[in-house]
Amino acid sequence: MAILYLIRHGYTEPSGPDAATWGLSARGRDQAGRLALAPFWESVGCVWSSPEEKALWTVQPAVERYGLKLHTDPRLAEVRRGSEWIEDYEGAVREYLSGNGPERWEPVEAARERVLECIQEIECSGQRVAVVSHGLLLTLYLAALDGTDPFELWRGIGFGRVAVVEDGRLITHFSDPLEVS
Repeated sequence: MAILYLIRHGYTEPSGPDAATWGLSARGRDQAGRLALAPFWESVGCVWSSPEEKALWTVQPAVERYGLKLHTDPRLAEVRRGSEWIEDYEGAVREYLSGNGPERWEPVEAARERVLECIQEIECSGQRVAVVSHGLLLTLYLAALDGTDPFELWRGIGFGRVAVVEDGRLITHFSDPLEVS
């Protein structure tokens, strides 16, 4: 039985137009510390993470506390969006998730394919695994599981939150990590 704990990285500190380079804010660091206290870590066999610093910093306290093996995989990195600042980010996300752009962003199909491929390999381990990634990429994965409206799904994925997927089914939507067992 494959159980995945999907974790969206903590709040970030915008430090320029390229979100891939942003680190965690003070609030995000607090979320990382809180995440490390969650009860589900006792049963986790290993952690897979996006190589982006904000994802790694989100999970680092838990990895250290529980002595977990940490794997990074570029297929868990956020959707490639270029480095230009986007004023109406929510509007751009709505467009993107409907398959209509923005044109400089990684195609939806390519991003969905890479995250599905990666998570399928992770599930084959048979362990309980924590997967740390980003809002858009986790949205593409979960929408592919059950056909949920991706934009509404994306809007419901809070920073530093955890969802549980068991055997390819969403069991617990993104919630406070201390409430996830």
